Amino acid sequence: MGVDFVCGELSTGCSYTSWYNFRCSIIQSTYEYIEDQYAKDKELYGHLTENDEHWIGEGSLYYSYVSDLLKYKETLLNANLKSNYLMSDKVAKFNQLCRNYYYLNALNHFGLGGLFALCNQSDTEGYYTPGNSLDICMLLDRIKPFIKETTGTYDFVFTEEKSLDETRIIANPMYDVFEHSYKTLTNVKIC
Repeated sequence: MGVDFVCGELSTGCSYTSWYNFRCSIIQSTYEYIEDQYAKDKELYGHLTENDEHWIGEGSLYYSYVSDLLKYKETLLNANLKSNYLMSDKVAKFNQLCRNYYYLNALNHFGLGGLFALCNQSDTEGYYTPGNSLDICMLLDRIKPFIKETTGTYDFVFTEEKSLDETRIIANPMYDVFEHSYKTLTNVKIC
């Protein structure tokens, strides 16, 4: 038993455990992207003053957003899985953070709103809209260099065929399913 994603003639799927691990890996990769982007931006714009257009220093909206995102990184990524919650602990904590509109705006500011779209769905029934799918593809494009190939996440998202076990072959990578959704304006059905 697992979770399947269907959009027109394209589909993919995995076990519930793999889906949870996938989302946790994407959350981790997103934070690595944020840290890397912030370091690059500090190098480019760190010398600017508040009168300059690209100022990112303390007191700027950019600084406020990046600080807010990084403040929650340790709490989120080091979620204690020894609690009585099921494995959705980290994903649930992330979704709870996104109830704070400021945090959600910070993700959107960096073009990472697809992380909320990806994580804020049921594992058993539901839909990703074409808009959700576009946001998710934009997220995956941005964080692609940070997705670890050793976790299996990279292969699940970007390769043409991936065997999850001896009995099941995924016909399409996850990225292709979401891309097909926004290009054809068709929902991705979660079943």
